[in-house]
Amino acid sequence: MVVDPEAGPAARIDGAGDSGDVLPAGGVVVELGADLHVVLLWSGASLQGVRGAYARGHHEAGQGTPRSAARRIAMGVSHTVFMSFKEGADEALIQEFWDKLDEFPSKKPGLRRWISGKPGNYYPISSEDYDLAFSVEVDSPAAMVDYAKHPFHMDAAALMGPIIEDVLVVDFEFTAVQQSAVAYKAPREGDDNVAIAHVTCLAFKDDASEEDIEEFTLALDRFPRQKPFIRRWILGKPGPYYGSATDRFDLVFIAEVDSIEAMEEYAAHPYHTEVVGPMLGPIMKDVLVVDYAYSRVIESAVDYAQIIPYR
Repeated sequence: MVVDPEAGPAARIDGAGDSGDVLPAGGVVVELGADLHVVLLWSGASLQGVRGAYARGHHEAGQGTPRSAARRIAMGVSHTVFMSFKEGADEALIQEFWDKLDEFPSKKPGLRRWISGKPGNYYPISSEDYDLAFSVEVDSPAAMVDYAKHPFHMDAAALMGPIIEDVLVVDFEFTAVQQSAVAYKAPREGDDNVAIAHVTCLAFKDDASEEDIEEFTLALDRFPRQKPFIRRWILGKPGPYYGSATDRFDLVFIAEVDSIEAMEEYAAHPYHTEVVGPMLGPIMKDVLVVDYAYSRVIESAVDYAQIIPYR
């Protein structure tokens, strides 16, 4: 399928190559699953040009663009922080710190998206160890370095000492956003009908095969098309993008779900219980799930180039 930002409805190119393949005339293949690839057009590239160039290359080579021309495009880095407060921490200091955190997007120009909220037991195995969570998306691994060194960051960190008991940082790089094509906006602050960010961090057994992990990851990445109440989905491999980021996990995803009630449906969905769950059991060593409710999204006016609408 070719996603053309100017041509309206998406069109299909059969057999559009392997994930990461750069196509002649301005496109790159992104794999969403074993049976679904999309071609993302560079700015100024035409649907017809990419289709024609792809057809010529396919005819000449007998397959997609040669691997030597391939490169995988990174879309951004997700930086999620879970925090627990000291017992008896001053509520006024907690609120001051939280307010300071919410100023991050306006102070740091490399930030694309920001959500924050209070963790809760919205999923059967969600952790109850944390009192505050936020997820920020930045432009690149290099932007994470700037994020960490930013003076405003130091100002916020200075407020943590008297109130913070524990911190866990999970960073991962992602190459695509799957987002509902149904327009949505997070409810206003204070609205009970909040959305849920479902953050799942997985570690695999040392003897798990690459094939089993890949098969599971592809099945996992089909969640949004199987579960219509997922409004947004990113997935990727953790990396050392922030000084204190954990290296405990091998794969992380964040599913943003329409409501607290939708999380109950998410957990009980047949695709979850009958397809993905049985694939995970034999290869999983450890899992951490943290769910938090959020009531607003702070987002850069600069749009993502690789959003894959599915609903």
